[in-house]
Amino acid sequence: MIENYKEISIKAYQCTNCKKISTNQTAADTCCKVFKCRRCNENAERFHELCIKCEEKVRFENGNKIDLVDYQEEWLHWEDRFFEGIEELEEYCQSENIEIPKYVYACEIVKFGMDILSSVEAACDEYDEDMFDRLDTKSLDEMFTEWVNKQNQSSVISTNQIVLL
Repeated sequence: MIENYKEISIKAYQCTNCKKISTNQTAADTCCKVFKCRRCNENAERFHELCIKCEEKVRFENGNKIDLVDYQEEWLHWEDRFFEGIEELEEYCQSENIEIPKYVYACEIVKFGMDILSSVEAACDEYDEDMFDRLDTKSLDEMFTEWVNKQNQSSVISTNQIVLL
């Protein structure tokens, strides 16, 4: 009889606290580890050097600051929300019965787009070395650019610029 299997051994590691098993020793070592903030020694999120409060302090300390009157954009970001202007932020704070923050983060609008030719070039790596040069990339690029422009999509993203209120 022909055997269609091969016996193998798998080395595993177990967290000594919760007994969770992993094939990675580092994962087992850090499974239930309490991470401490290097600034204030409070608990930090897993694999973070700073707690959330200290991360925010550092972001504020290092951020480029601008007064609200000088801010040219419309959108603002605070905590986990985006606001379409200071009025919307004020209405939100009033409805939630919370104080208006001393600062928020500036936002920018990023128009949807992508470089289709880079994707095609990467796909051509699977073929001979001059495959990309033989393709009609000009018409593809024109067609794709037209498609992207028709989508007319954008996103609001938070920046590190701080708007002082």
